[in-house]
Amino acid sequence: MGVTKISCYPSKVPSIASNTFFEINKNVCELHVLAGCYQSYRDADYWNQFYIIIEDLEVPMVPGDVNGDENVNVSDVTTLVNMILGVVAKDEQVADINGDGKVNVSDVTALINIILGVK
Repeated sequence: MGVTKISCYPSKVPSIASNTFFEINKNVCELHVLAGCYQSYRDADYWNQFYIIIEDLEVPMVPGDVNGDENVNVSDVTTLVNMILGVVAKDEQVADINGDGKVNVSDVTALINIILGVK
């Protein structure tokens, strides 16, 4: 059946390569974006290949789910580190794991503690 839903909640459309969604049927896969961002994704290179783009009024927040895949795991650590290093766009809303108003290595530690179940 394949991928039927992709959630992408940054307010600024991430840059992607032309083959990022190569094997995904973009005629049936739903692309869920942040409310108010529909046109930005509709106009963006490669994102505009999705036939179904849905604006979500509320972003489902899973504490520690930095990459928006609805799972909290080492992939989120990688995404968070890339945000801190400036490799990918920083989304303060999801990246500030410890809630101190800053995105830094303390958030990486807090994220690892979530993954390990440390309180």
